[in-house]
Amino acid sequence: MCRACTDKLWNWLCTVLDDTLRLDTRIPGNYAMDHGHTHAKVSGSPALIRLDVAALTDPRTTEPHHSLEGTELYDPLPPKDIPGVICEHAATLKNEHNLKLPAEPMAEAVHLLQCQWERLVASTWIDLFYDDMAAIRQLLNRAHNRKPALSRGHCFTCNTKLWQEDGDGTDEVTCPKCKRIYDHLGLVKLKLQHDRDRQVESEEATGR
Repeated sequence: MCRACTDKLWNWLCTVLDDTLRLDTRIPGNYAMDHGHTHAKVSGSPALIRLDVAALTDPRTTEPHHSLEGTELYDPLPPKDIPGVICEHAATLKNEHNLKLPAEPMAEAVHLLQCQWERLVASTWIDLFYDDMAAIRQLLNRAHNRKPALSRGHCFTCNTKLWQEDGDGTDEVTCPKCKRIYDHLGLVKLKLQHDRDRQVESEEATGR
């Protein structure tokens, strides 16, 4: 796995627990699903919640049947039981290395995966874990009605890839690894360094 993907995976792992705990199933006014299905209030409906969000922490959530593909019920980003997926990967790592750390509930699973980071990224199933975490990140972004993540370059202290998951580019960004905080001036410096790096890469690619 490349450095950029490793940094992104670490960032996802550092934020997945908090984002999952803050999920809100209430339907705000004028809410519409990203994949085209509009939810409207139905008179006499017994519950008015975002079922796509509720499914993210429901152990009964399973992969949709293949027969739905191509129909209006098909979701290109099907829900996952986030705690279940995280705990399953933590249990796999625990069993492979005979670890004593607990692999559940989700908070303990995340702690295990972070503490055993080097073993995790060296696992033969790391690509599967990355794919699951990438899907979970998209699901959480959709659930929180976030804008697409913005690349902010690399941390000056530990060289970790920085991503701003939400906002208009004026908020602070905290490095998920060393916890260095970049305010507005820090973000400007990151952009300047990012532009210089891209110019160097372009010149090297053209042989100049």
